[in-house]
Amino acid sequence: MKLGLITDIHEHVEELQCALAEFDRRGTERILCIGDVVETGVRLHETVAVLAERRIPCVWGNHDFGLCSHPSALASTRRAKYVGPVLDYLATYQPCLEIEDCFLSHVEPWRDLNDVMGLWYFDGFLDTPEKVARSFDACKSRVMFTGHMHRWLVARHDGLMAWDGTTPISLAPPDRYLVVVAAVCEGWCATYETKTGELTPIFLRGKHPVGTMDGVLGTGY
Repeated sequence: MKLGLITDIHEHVEELQCALAEFDRRGTERILCIGDVVETGVRLHETVAVLAERRIPCVWGNHDFGLCSHPSALASTRRAKYVGPVLDYLATYQPCLEIEDCFLSHVEPWRDLNDVMGLWYFDGFLDTPEKVARSFDACKSRVMFTGHMHRWLVARHDGLMAWDGTTPISLAPPDRYLVVVAAVCEGWCATYETKTGELTPIFLRGKHPVGTMDGVLGTGY
């Protein structure tokens, strides 16, 4: 199955629409969102309208959590502004999604995905084998996809792979992988072919940026 992967939209409607058009052009069979649709709320209604029309499943991110139907979020005063289609759509969000051999969560799977403090927690990038190993120990899926960091990263159990996020990469079995998907709001999305394990980054703003990890690094979480 060819999956379309989007994350960290942060109400960037035009780039979301570009990503969906790319997925249609490339024949994706299912589109999944790895969280953080919300930013300030200024364009949330129109962002949600685009996602809801396509019935795109989504996991909650740290920015989304207070508007989801999670029990600890019900008292949020922000919710009153979005009664109707926005809250109806965000009520469908889950802490994680699993499809075939893939696991999707907005932050690393070792964290408590039902705890807002865990969702907001950020201990730097996955720059040590110890940080990477925590996710592999917590989740048994072959490929784990996360967002949150606004950049591309791919790791095996022993640490980061040398990959800059500007070319396709094979995540073929039997190896296991942890993948951080770069943000829609930074101009990125991806396709992933579950049968072959090929991950293809898609840059939505024309020519790719500088071909280094730092060249595709975003700034927000």
